[in-house]
Amino acid sequence: IKPEIKIKSKNFDQVRPKSVFKDRNLAVEIKKINAWHRGDLDATFVFTNLTASYLTVDTVGLHINDSILILKPKIDIAPQAFVEKSFHIRRDEISDTSIFDRAYKAIKVSMTKSQMSLSKISIGLSTKYHIGGAENNLYQSRDYLYSKVIE
Repeated sequence: IKPEIKIKSKNFDQVRPKSVFKDRNLAVEIKKINAWHRGDLDATFVFTNLTASYLTVDTVGLHINDSILILKPKIDIAPQAFVEKSFHIRRDEISDTSIFDRAYKAIKVSMTKSQMSLSKISIGLSTKYHIGGAENNLYQSRDYLYSKVIE
């Protein structure tokens, strides 16, 4: 007699929104967000300068549900060029650890297939950047079904 095994849920620790947030000057793709077993997060972005001038990204806010993790990359991007950048976000570097914990728990989830198709995660981006001496801001957020973004 063979035992019957039922998988009730599966653990996930990576989100891949595959979305581009953009305005007339800057496009930012959030390629992936990983939650590591040691309690850290990694986030990988692609920043694309859509203009004919140099652009400097000063601050990036990664929005995960109701949490905002602030990153200070200071990235210079040549005209019509892109830069891929990964950030390692450690819990002990965030002043309000409850914000980090909520973001981490939204990425590192255990779900059934039916829960994945019903549950949503909100992922967004706020970016402060300079171009031609002027400060600009980009903010966009989207809701995703977990079934579309987790791996």
